[in-house]
Amino acid sequence: MTTQTHIAGYGRPIESYLPDDYLPPYCTPLGPRAFQQTSDPMRPGWTVTALDEHGQTVRYMIELRSPNGDRVIATVDGKPVRGRDIATRLQFESGAVSQWYDWILATDAEARMNNAQPQWKGDDLASSVHCLEHGVVHYDTQDENTANFAHTSELQHWLDDVLAGTSISVLVLRLDRLDSWELVDDSPQVTALGRRHWHPECVPPIGPWLDDSSATVTYLPVKFDPGLDADCWWSVYANSYSPWIRLSTSGRQITGYCAEGFVPLTTLETIADVSTDDDGVRGSWWSIRVVGTDLVLVFPANDTMLTVETDYDGAAVKLTARNAITRAVFNAVKDHFSRIWGKWLDPDSHLTDEELAGGINKAEQMLEEAE
Repeated sequence: MTTQTHIAGYGRPIESYLPDDYLPPYCTPLGPRAFQQTSDPMRPGWTVTALDEHGQTVRYMIELRSPNGDRVIATVDGKPVRGRDIATRLQFESGAVSQWYDWILATDAEARMNNAQPQWKGDDLASSVHCLEHGVVHYDTQDENTANFAHTSELQHWLDDVLAGTSISVLVLRLDRLDSWELVDDSPQVTALGRRHWHPECVPPIGPWLDDSSATVTYLPVKFDPGLDADCWWSVYANSYSPWIRLSTSGRQITGYCAEGFVPLTTLETIADVSTDDDGVRGSWWSIRVVGTDLVLVFPANDTMLTVETDYDGAAVKLTARNAITRAVFNAVKDHFSRIWGKWLDPDSHLTDEELAGGINKAEQMLEEAE
């Protein structure tokens, strides 16, 4: 039994499933040796102790379901867990050995980085005063692929969680066509995406306050229609635009915003059936309305990457709807860069003379290749 299992491909060391040019994430001590072969021939795989996305120590069990390692599940305490592709942000329950290996290392590395520099962490008054005295503010960026959500209520839950430390509230709306009609520029159900700036210099919020009616309003050469499909939207209409809304707050009050590529709520309600109901119908178009304003971001329910950025301890928030494919390319490039130069970017790291020389040489080579 054991011999047959080994011949079928089981029992191989985990590094044999990794690409030859595999580059591990920075800031994790984990490597192939941390993954121990299971002793049960009926459940071949590996176990490894690592930090999860909450910074908690857990023991993963990676279980092979196919000899070539392309169908693998992972569990913690017997319960299946979901991995996530770093570039696309798509979640998976079954993936290749290399996918699980990289996700576990990347999650462990991120948790360790989040635990670094504890002198700037903490929610108590003393920690806040310490950061204020040294001019330190907290910021965060999170990407989420809308394909991970079966219904608008799931996206609503994610946004509520991400924005919990801010004064911004949003409502996720499903959009449906009012009637069956063709897309023409003079149709009453077609509108241009707007651009509106009110106190765009408010970073962080400053006075004197002006009423939001003083905002400057222009329009983009992009037409929105709830009958468009996602491919048409991203490739033709919104290829050059990633709709976004940036808001500044003071206490619970919105004190300024910049919005690019939005639709006013009053206009949206005249061209689409707007619903907050989660009745099991996913729909083709979703939107995010900022409560307290008439600003609404519209985007395809599929093929969209939402980015939420918070800055100035939550006093500034930016919501962006991007093409998931182009954003995935950006994420992959950024991740590759951080794996190469992570130690150089870490303020707590100490580079050896050999590392300095090697890094300078590599940077010079990159510059030469870019010319």
